[in-house]
Amino acid sequence: MHTFSDHTDEVFDIDFNKTGTKLASVSADGTGRIYNVLDNTCCATLTGHTKSISKVRFNGQGTKVVTASEDSTCRLWDVESGKEL
Repeated sequence: MHTFSDHTDEVFDIDFNKTGTKLASVSADGTGRIYNVLDNTCCATLTGHTKSISKVRFNGQGTKVVTASEDSTCRLWDVESGKEL
């Protein structure tokens, strides 16, 4: 078992891709994180929201995640690069 502790505030939501190899998390700190579960590393930090992020979901292929924030926006991100699409 591994604990991911990169967020600096409460974690509101997590989602695994369908193969279980990636984990996405979002937090009151206004960031999202994508982790590689196989080696327990953070592969991307999602920054751009101006308030807490409350929801995260992978797409069916596991190539993108969508985040929803209290700043009244949803953002789409590339999983590999962590860049906003």
